[in-house]
Amino acid sequence: MNKLLATIGICVLAAGFTACTHKNNVLPSTTNPTITTNTPATGGWKVTEYTDRGVDETPDFSGYTFTFNSDGSFTATRASSSASGTWTRGTNDGLQQLTININSITDGHLAELNEDWVISMMTDNNINLADDSGHHTLKFQKAQ
Repeated sequence: MNKLLATIGICVLAAGFTACTHKNNVLPSTTNPTITTNTPATGGWKVTEYTDRGVDETPDFSGYTFTFNSDGSFTATRASSSASGTWTRGTNDGLQQLTININSITDGHLAELNEDWVISMMTDNNINLADDSGHHTLKFQKAQ
């Protein structure tokens, strides 16, 4: 009987371990985000990382310069094409957020940026964001 119970116990443990999966859904720190500025610094920004469910899609934003204006307007420019929209900063469910809303989209990839992003870092030179499901990450770096 003890041997049967031990075998069942081992099977339950084995099933439990094999049922666990590793997820790339990593949310930014919600307790202590690094925020040294209340708004993105004005001027040009470049996307240094964009991932969609762990897949690197950063090249989709190559050549774009993103500008966060102090009046809450937002532009994305690449060569002769540009898109405009708005950005806002706020708190939702205790999370610091940066909301991007691009109104005129000339490149379908830009639509992926329309999101309520959770801020994990926002300094004068870097902005690190993730969606609240942890499926997408977006990192901007101040253009030199």
